[in-house]
Amino acid sequence: MSRHFECERIDRIRLMSEQRLFSVVRSIVDELSSERATRLGMEQGLMSLWDEFAAQVAVEQNDLFEIYEEYVESICMTAARKLPTFDLQILALFSDTYVEWWLDRDEDRGRDPSDEEVAEWVGYDLFALVLEAAEAEGNLFLEGVMHSV
Repeated sequence: MSRHFECERIDRIRLMSEQRLFSVVRSIVDELSSERATRLGMEQGLMSLWDEFAAQVAVEQNDLFEIYEEYVESICMTAARKLPTFDLQILALFSDTYVEWWLDRDEDRGRDPSDEEVAEWVGYDLFALVLEAAEAEGNLFLEGVMHSV
């Protein structure tokens, strides 16, 4: 097999992994969007937990921001643990944490990462993507507020 073919195959696997990650992120956002904003002292006028989280990510002004963050991170970790082992292993291969683990594993040569480690890496990736989505949506929300003033 040619090197070009191998690189193309890896690129396709990476693309499929990213698509899978984004589909899980979408389901997390949908879950948060379906939760009413009735807890944690939500801002008035926001309809869902996702709306509130996105607004809080954009401004980080509420004293309860860490609670929002921890709650959403726990949802991401739970979503990762629910994924099939094969999905987790493939998704983890492209995480920054896997690269760090692989580079630092001199003393652990021959040891594969545990399922729990892999789920944690994927959970952190999911959380980072959810934060990016929340920041983008929160900024749009703030722009709308600024234009209405």
